[in-house]
Amino acid sequence: MNHIYRRIWNHAKQCWVVGSELSSARGKRASGRATAHGLIVLSVIGLVPAGVAASEVQEQVEEREYAKSLGLRNTEAKDIVSVAVPFSSALGTMSVSPLSAQMSSQYLQLAIVSDTNYRDSTISGNHMLVLGSRSSLRGNYSVGYGSAISTSGEYNTAVGYNAVIGNGYSTAIGARAQTSGIGATALGNNALAMQTNSVAIGSGSYASSSNSIAIGANSVADSSYTVSVGNSTTKRKIVNVAAGNTSYGSSDAVTGGQLYETNQAVSSVRNTANSAYSTASTAQTTANSARTNADSALSKANTLGGLLSQTSVSGNVRLGGGNSGAVLDVRNSANANRKITGVADATLSATSTEAVSGKQLNATNSNLTAARSVADSAKVNADSALSKANTLTGLLSQASASGNVRVGASNSGTVLDVRNNANASRKITGVADAVLSATSTEAVSGKQLNATNSNVTTARSVADTAKTNADSALTKANTLSGLLSQTSASGNVRLGEKNSGTVLDVRNSANASRKITGVVDAALSSTSTDAVTGRQLNATNSNVSTALSDASAAKTTANTALTQVGTLNGLLSQGSASGNVRIGEKNSGTVLDVRNSASVNRKLTGVADGVVSASSYEAVNGRQLNATNDKVAMVEGIAKSAGAEAAAAKTDAAKALAETAVLGGLVAQVSASGSVRLGEKNSGTTLDVRNSVNANRKISGVADGLLNASSNEAVSGKQLYSTNSRVLALEGVSQFVSIGVAPSSERADAGPVGVALGNSAKTGSEGGTAVGTHAKSLGRNSVAVGRASTVHEGSENGFALGVGAEVGIAEGGARGGVAIGAGAKVGKGADGSLAIGEGSQANEAGVASFGSATAYRRLVNVARGTADHNATTVSQLKDSLATLGGGAGLDGNGSIIAPTYAVQGGTQNTVEDALMALDGAVITAGRRADKVESQLSSIFQDSPSARADGMSQIALNGVNGMVLTNLADGRVAPGSRDAVNGGQLHSMQQQLNGRMDGLEQRIDDAPPPRALASSSVPKPQAEDTPVVPEGKDSQQVASVGEGDKPTPQPKANKDDSPKPQVDTAELEKMLARANEYTDGAISNFERRLDKMDKRFNRMAAMSSAQTAMAMNTAGLATYNRLGAGVGYSEGESAMAVGYQRVLNEKGSATFSLNGAFTNSGERSMGVGVGIGW
Repeated sequence: MNHIYRRIWNHAKQCWVVGSELSSARGKRASGRATAHGLIVLSVIGLVPAGVAASEVQEQVEEREYAKSLGLRNTEAKDIVSVAVPFSSALGTMSVSPLSAQMSSQYLQLAIVSDTNYRDSTISGNHMLVLGSRSSLRGNYSVGYGSAISTSGEYNTAVGYNAVIGNGYSTAIGARAQTSGIGATALGNNALAMQTNSVAIGSGSYASSSNSIAIGANSVADSSYTVSVGNSTTKRKIVNVAAGNTSYGSSDAVTGGQLYETNQAVSSVRNTANSAYSTASTAQTTANSARTNADSALSKANTLGGLLSQTSVSGNVRLGGGNSGAVLDVRNSANANRKITGVADATLSATSTEAVSGKQLNATNSNLTAARSVADSAKVNADSALSKANTLTGLLSQASASGNVRVGASNSGTVLDVRNNANASRKITGVADAVLSATSTEAVSGKQLNATNSNVTTARSVADTAKTNADSALTKANTLSGLLSQTSASGNVRLGEKNSGTVLDVRNSANASRKITGVVDAALSSTSTDAVTGRQLNATNSNVSTALSDASAAKTTANTALTQVGTLNGLLSQGSASGNVRIGEKNSGTVLDVRNSASVNRKLTGVADGVVSASSYEAVNGRQLNATNDKVAMVEGIAKSAGAEAAAAKTDAAKALAETAVLGGLVAQVSASGSVRLGEKNSGTTLDVRNSVNANRKISGVADGLLNASSNEAVSGKQLYSTNSRVLALEGVSQFVSIGVAPSSERADAGPVGVALGNSAKTGSEGGTAVGTHAKSLGRNSVAVGRASTVHEGSENGFALGVGAEVGIAEGGARGGVAIGAGAKVGKGADGSLAIGEGSQANEAGVASFGSATAYRRLVNVARGTADHNATTVSQLKDSLATLGGGAGLDGNGSIIAPTYAVQGGTQNTVEDALMALDGAVITAGRRADKVESQLSSIFQDSPSARADGMSQIALNGVNGMVLTNLADGRVAPGSRDAVNGGQLHSMQQQLNGRMDGLEQRIDDAPPPRALASSSVPKPQAEDTPVVPEGKDSQQVASVGEGDKPTPQPKANKDDSPKPQVDTAELEKMLARANEYTDGAISNFERRLDKMDKRFNRMAAMSSAQTAMAMNTAGLATYNRLGAGVGYSEGESAMAVGYQRVLNEKGSATFSLNGAFTNSGERSMGVGVGIGW
């Protein structure tokens, strides 16, 4: 405390004394009387800094006693209890000790408000309470805690800086929390609940629609009757959700686990149904087949019975009696017509249905021929009449069955001309009165037009008169506009704006004065030119009258006081500047009487020693008189001769002694300690210390008076200053606390370690908190905030927020229940349940309700669930359905859209049906693949072999080999690797044979060779022989020389010149070329076989890679499996990669994707789906 002294209680003296700051203070012993009831005057959390609270702990006892000394000692009698709340940090963390609720530990604390722009808060209404700076509450039954709060409406609760409530029955808790709708609740920093019964919980949460709930920081609820735990970008999961009730009519939210179980149950039911359907389909097929056969036989019998029957015993036969057809066909099996013979003449009448005979028909034909000519003539006339009638029908027709006739219905013209053929106008008579409206298109009658003309004439006359009056009024209005006009859009009116006169005369036409009424109170200032009202002048007159009366009374009082002062000034005055006082200066009396009002003599005390001389007029004091008496006694014996003088002196001494006694009654020393008493023997009740000029004096040197209930000591200025400082602090804080007046009110009642704030607020068990009118927190450690919010007994740790929010009922509570929102309720036994939103109800344990049996809300902005106890979003359900493909999903109403699969040319609507159809196709494809494999096995040997030159070759099966048939012609060109067939070789053989024959013929026809001139002539080299261009139709033949292969030569045109002669060398070269071509063709075929052999090796390598990949992932029991494998076969390599996903936890559905590729570019891919049960 940094004090150099402190006050401690002295039990011996029973008073406070000053001691060292190191002295131990136990405080005054507490009164034995315990306060039975208490009213919490102020409970402000977070307003006292931690350092102040920590330092003030040492003075709690002194401050309690000091408060009693300032007049607060009767707080116990007034049932005022204040709870001291120590703070652990500057943030105001509250810690309440159970001992703080004991009635022997009661303290008074004040709110501390910090605001650089401080202004007193205001309230308007009844039963209101406000604490803070610049706050404004309007309405009734509302509470505001914090600065810059603004509320409007009834039954509102606002806590936090700049909290704003726009309508009644709302709660806003948190800095800048805001509500607009009726019954809205906003909890958290900048939380916004802007519509009726909306709830926003969390920093920055925003509920913008009625009956919506936004939970969590920055959550947004923008649809009515929805609960949002996120926004468009931030999603949250709802985890730890208990399994919802799945009975009929239940509106509980289901968990992911329940949805999974439902899917499993649906899958099981679907499998059972499909099995039953398959069995039923088989039985139905058999039954249908049997029924078809029976029906066919019965149908044939019935048909025959219905086609040919005997109608009566007379022998009449009926054809088609049981048939409804309109044709009796008598054609034979070859579709040839038949004759019906033996037909009797039929009866010819209007009702006859008998078949006529040929004779009757012949007679009719004769008559018909004659009538035909007449009918043809009539038809021509009828066609002409019909044409004219059709034209007239388009111009004149009956519009409806009611008889209305329409003219020109089929004509697009815009004029209806009723003139006759002489172009003379006609009248249209019989016209009914038309409907007269803005949309009417009916023709008016002459009567209607005549009435209109009469009205127009009358209106014209009235209009002319009105125009004349209007012109006159306009002139007057223009004149009045200059005298009376509106000066601005605000509605202010100005008189005489366009007039320069200085007098405004309001007398009437009889020159009588008028009153000006409806005058607003004028602004009263030194520059005001406003007219004052009678009310203002009357108030001024009243004030003047009062002031005159007060002045007269003051003057009389002052005159009286002046007279008294003059009189007193003459009786008691200061004789000089030295401070001497003179009594009776202006008085001519000869006696100074100092007796009191009871005529009792007084003593004059404090009398200095008077000058004892012959000329002295000073009074002697007791001491001088005593000295004189001593001397008188000493000289008594020798002064007998002066007896007469001594007797006179004795008389004087007696008189002085009497006066001294009187002064001793006014000022006396009451004890040997030096204490002095004033007026001890005086019965007056006033001690006046004013000086001779009636000026007040200061009494200085006053010690601190004793401050207790029985003390009558004067207090010092220091003590009074301390008291005034505390009173000023109380006045400054009290302006932030305001409690409105209620028609009926009851004090708040707080239980142990509880806080009850508001009219009739009540807490029951330990640790309860009730804030608001009629709020009740009866459960242990429960909280009830809002008007009529209730947490019933047995609802430990319950929380009710909002008007009428309720946790538990009178018959039983709900432990840990939370009810947020106006009228939200958590029922009996619903432990750990939440009811969020206006009117929400939770009647089961461990549930979260966002509505009631009649009102539902959707959960929006929910993050995707990841665990079994997480809520599943519609997005996840859509994703699950989307994995099925086929357009499966959810529509706008939340209904499931079944998938549609096009499999094997058919349409399936379930995965099972599609897989069954696909399975059948796979089995068929497998059979085909097995067939191809067996065919390949029968054609090729197991593995390719290698030739001597290292090239691979494929060997066909069979002991004697196999023949490749149906082989297309291979391309014979440079670089071609196509295989040649037997037809191509045969063609080559034929060409070679032809050339051989031609060569042989040329050899035979050639002349014998000439002898060489010399044997030394070198023999021509075969390789130097020029290549002769071949004929146009000849086949190109390759060369087999040692050098490079010759380039095919262009073919020469065939001419009629003789064939050149060839020798044996040329013939051998041609044979070599033929052999070379044959070798090339065979080599090309071998290369193609080698390429096929390598391709088979690559396929084998891919198969090995896929097998290795599958073997390494077969034993992995996880949701996702990724495998890779590498395979080799006869120098070829391949790699395979595969991925498998288990679609549910049971592992009954899987999806796989795999691919394989080689280093030469071959690749393959596969997709698979597996389902088990």
